[in-house]
Amino acid sequence: MKVKIIRARKKDAEAFQKVRLATWRNAYAHIFPEEVFKQQEENLPEYIKNTPERFKNQYQYYYVALVDDKVVGMLAVMQTSNYERYKSLGYADLEGIYILPKYQNLGIGTKFFNLAIKTLLKNDATKMVIGVLKENHQARAAYEKWGGVLDDYEQPFVKLEKNYAEVFYKFEPLSAFAKSNAQKSHSAKSK
Repeated sequence: MKVKIIRARKKDAEAFQKVRLATWRNAYAHIFPEEVFKQQEENLPEYIKNTPERFKNQYQYYYVALVDDKVVGMLAVMQTSNYERYKSLGYADLEGIYILPKYQNLGIGTKFFNLAIKTLLKNDATKMVIGVLKENHQARAAYEKWGGVLDDYEQPFVKLEKNYAEVFYKFEPLSAFAKSNAQKSHSAKSK
């Protein structure tokens, strides 16, 4: 299966948001009530409408993974973190890696992660943070595998007036992760 990763285009907005929603549902179905997903589905037309404007922001980077010209994954990276705590400390933000379940565990997430680091380094970022729900064990395992350090800080993530714990993985300095992942990739190709 050949995977192609490109900058997200205006025509990718609908697929981008549908991948995000389907992946979010898959990752959090055991945590959130169904009403959370129904709300997101109801808001999907608005998300799709606003997405092309987000693609144009010069401090935000959006990519899609294509298999046979079908969007199967998406990556969102911010030059400046959306989390106040980390924004004030100068962190960039890996806002999300979303890959349709059928295409998970094929290396697309690692490709996205490496692309996020490369993109941020090219734009002078030196450190990055990823926020994730504490109960999302699959994503957390990936962040730990990639070398993220769990911060001791947690904050509430509120859905339908209920608090869920959000935890954060830090990657710093980013240059060390670029070198580390390049070496792992080279080692894997050498075998």
